[in-house]
Amino acid sequence: MTPDWQTPFERGNGNQTTAWADCIAFHQRLAQAFPQWLAFGEIGRSDGGVPIHAGVFSSDGVFEAERVKAAGRAVFFNNNGIHPGEPEGIDACMALLRDLCLDEARRRALGDTVLVYIPAYNVDGLLDRGDTSRVNQVGPEGRCPGVC
Repeated sequence: MTPDWQTPFERGNGNQTTAWADCIAFHQRLAQAFPQWLAFGEIGRSDGGVPIHAGVFSSDGVFEAERVKAAGRAVFFNNNGIHPGEPEGIDACMALLRDLCLDEARRRALGDTVLVYIPAYNVDGLLDRGDTSRVNQVGPEGRCPGVC
């Protein structure tokens, strides 16, 4: 795998996590590189006015809800980043979507299931996950108020 598609966790020592802006940029790059399988965009705003994004992955490019429903296809929903001190799902979702885009065998294994995901739901908490959000939590590196 090229370093361009590695997550911060994979590039680091196992104690890193992505910053919100980098996470969104990662998914945007994936959607630009693989539009035949991945659609990604803003779906609303947080209470603080920050964009909330969602993605739809389909191994055959069927993204429209009407077509998915009419075909009776299974839909798997993955919501990440509900709590700001729990970044594992955010990082795992980045790796999952990357692997689906890069690996034909994984796309085939998904079959006709459509994956809908929110890479980071609690954007406001994520952007303000300084050392006071979980005072007894050691790591991950990259906890930085206002700039994550």
